[in-house]
Amino acid sequence: MTLERPETVQSLSLSADGLAVPAREVRRLGRCGPQARWQPQIQAAIDELRTLARPQARWRWLRPVQLTGCFADPAPVQDICAGRPCCAFVATISQPTVARIQAHMSHRRFLESVLLDAAASAMVESLCDAVERHCVPDGQSTRFSPGYCGWTLRGQTQLFELLEPAAMGVQLRESLLMDPLKTVSGVIVCGDPEALRVPADACESCHAQACKRRAPRRGSTG
Repeated sequence: MTLERPETVQSLSLSADGLAVPAREVRRLGRCGPQARWQPQIQAAIDELRTLARPQARWRWLRPVQLTGCFADPAPVQDICAGRPCCAFVATISQPTVARIQAHMSHRRFLESVLLDAAASAMVESLCDAVERHCVPDGQSTRFSPGYCGWTLRGQTQLFELLEPAAMGVQLRESLLMDPLKTVSGVIVCGDPEALRVPADACESCHAQACKRRAPRRGSTG
């Protein structure tokens, strides 16, 4: 089967009920610890999130010149992408979720705010996974985002020019962070995920120990 790679911008909307929000991940992100007593509050945050989130994304396959334009500064990711099919994307779970997180905080409902924030982070990661599966169904891909793996946030500018995510309510701030929060941008790179790992020297100063893009540590036999 030949993978269709449209160069025009495509839109994708998903049901919040169809995206995984693992309680264990919410517990980890919310730093709740393993105690069972947190489970009711965690489940309440997940249930609340599903009433608020409006998961959607915009994506398009890139020509080589468009991909090159995404890297305002030299980055290991650029070398990984070179010569491979790449798809740009922006994915968000929408402003109402962020507004509710802020409302909880302003009313001093700190636990509710922290857990809803954690649940939203877990959902947007699941959304990105879904976008990646939609674009590359065979699972032979890895995604990278500006701000990670040596790719500076200045890459956001070109991604926004290519995808025009304002159509789904996403804006780029002067700081190059996205509004609303709980939005992710990046590229999906086709290829064996093991072959798409970031070079070891680019990971030396990174503290994201659980990152699946991380190169094996030097001297590791794993």
